[in-house]
Amino acid sequence: MEKWRIEQHIRTLGIPSTILRPAGFMEDFTSPTRFFQNGSLNVPWRDDLVMQLIAIDDTGAFAALAFADPATYLGRPIEITGDRLTAPQTAEQLSAAAGRHIPHTQIPVDLLWKHDPEVTKVFTWANATYYDTDLAPLRRAHPGVMDFRTWHDRSGKARLATQLEATAG
Repeated sequence: MEKWRIEQHIRTLGIPSTILRPAGFMEDFTSPTRFFQNGSLNVPWRDDLVMQLIAIDDTGAFAALAFADPATYLGRPIEITGDRLTAPQTAEQLSAAAGRHIPHTQIPVDLLWKHDPEVTKVFTWANATYYDTDLAPLRRAHPGVMDFRTWHDRSGKARLATQLEATAG
């Protein structure tokens, strides 16, 4: 919700801008401070909710595209996504990358209120409001945009292995 207020403020400044709206970061799915704790994927959204994901590196690539081609991107908000997965699909892909079963749990959103009300607002909204991004134009603009499997092959497996080693020892 804070992001929306920032976008609104940028619009009032009257300066040329492009707003990039990255989806959830793939890196969050191997982070113990986000969704991966004690060898398990723990998320506050429904199993049937398709979450949109983007690698941090791809966010930078889209920013570079916007700077390189302002005629195309200036003044436009751009939703950027590299993949779309449910929590069970995400856990399945994490399991494949880890070479072992990675369970997943849905954390009740109500439990998050005491820990982080702002984040809870986002996930309450996500559970109630679904929007989708068409991947085809994003892939045309940046053919190298990573899906979750590609991200694992490049850097995700190493991040995941580090977290699994930390929980084993």
